[in-house]
Amino acid sequence: MGAGGQMISVHPEELTFELELEKPSYCNIKVVNNTEHHVAFKVKTTSPTKYFVRPNASVVQPWDSCTVTVSHQAQKEYPPDMQCKDKFLIQSAKVPPSSDMDEMPSDTFNKDCAKVIEELKLRVVYTFPSQSGHANSEEESGLASSASGQRGSDIQTLQRLKEERDAILQQNHQFQRELDILKRRRNRKSDTGFSLTFAAFAGLVAPPVSPCFVPSSFPSSPPSRINLMSWLGKLGFVLGSRGAAPLASSAIAQGPDDDVPATGQEFAQFGAGCFWGVELAFQRVPGVTRTEVGYSQGNLHEPTYEDVCSGTTNNSEIVRVQYDPRGCSYGDLLEVFWARHDPTTVNRQGNDVGTQYRSGIYFYTPEQEKAAGESMERHQKAFSRKIVTEILPAKKFYKAEEYHQQYLEKGGRFGHKQSASKGCSDPIRCYG
Repeated sequence: MGAGGQMISVHPEELTFELELEKPSYCNIKVVNNTEHHVAFKVKTTSPTKYFVRPNASVVQPWDSCTVTVSHQAQKEYPPDMQCKDKFLIQSAKVPPSSDMDEMPSDTFNKDCAKVIEELKLRVVYTFPSQSGHANSEEESGLASSASGQRGSDIQTLQRLKEERDAILQQNHQFQRELDILKRRRNRKSDTGFSLTFAAFAGLVAPPVSPCFVPSSFPSSPPSRINLMSWLGKLGFVLGSRGAAPLASSAIAQGPDDDVPATGQEFAQFGAGCFWGVELAFQRVPGVTRTEVGYSQGNLHEPTYEDVCSGTTNNSEIVRVQYDPRGCSYGDLLEVFWARHDPTTVNRQGNDVGTQYRSGIYFYTPEQEKAAGESMERHQKAFSRKIVTEILPAKKFYKAEEYHQQYLEKGGRFGHKQSASKGCSDPIRCYG
């Protein structure tokens, strides 16, 4: 099978290494989930001692992707005619939404009649660095032995520049490998020391934030809050923002939600990971008359997105739903909530890690509290792991920045609008 399977596709379709002797080389490939299911994949190679692959296995959410970094160990001689017979095999299989790669059954990728395992084969290609190829051609022509002293100095300068370039490239790839590993840790928020070092390092060597992170509704300059710190916070790194909240600020933030729904309507609050996809799920529910995304349950008055992503405010990304009880019940909303996320992971939904992604039901009335508790008891029977959803009173709701509102309906990260029509069952692409 080629590099474009039904479950996943891989880009580019081959691994190309610019080979320099005595130096490692690197290649990145993107694994894309083309389905509405969670898909696990595993990377195998015919020469495991020659290549270092991170991550070599992972779970990709529906319509999402994962970047795999492959390091080729330093070699002492070039392959004959620069040919390579090494092959990479990528196996993929559909898995339940609650699957954790660290706890994946050992037979996940074993073929049997009960499941479908897709396999993609990738070939390896070696190329000469342009400067090395130039030096080799000179050696073959005999010019290298007759070079002048000035030319020798130029070669030394070139070698120094190449070494500096290689050092920067190696730092960047080491950074990527460490980031991939850290994203899978469960308790990274306590690792403040590394977070600060990481922030400094990223500021020195990381490229500017890619335009793909800028909401499509801001075609020119994005708001200042959409910066590197915000997106590092989205990965779970605690970098700090305003510092500790004053007691007065905390008291205000911990107060009840004093907004009033429209006449005959009721409010409900839910936290189920990144609020973009969660909001769209509730937008589609008949009887829901309004949705807003925002922040709540924290200790900072009027928090910004940057504050929340810093991990220091204890806010959760919330969807506040206004609904007509004559058109849908609170129980209907609870069913959408449970179906939309994995309630057994602490401060995590897929690759989104941090306190703002925790699972929570925030009630306005004793009736809502009772219904939430009973619903959780029923749904616990469907999970082997304990549900960690918190059920707490609804606190002051701070509406998120306007570009976050109805984000996926507007087009999301890639400008592809998703339907918010009532009853729509199209798969939701979490980031657009």
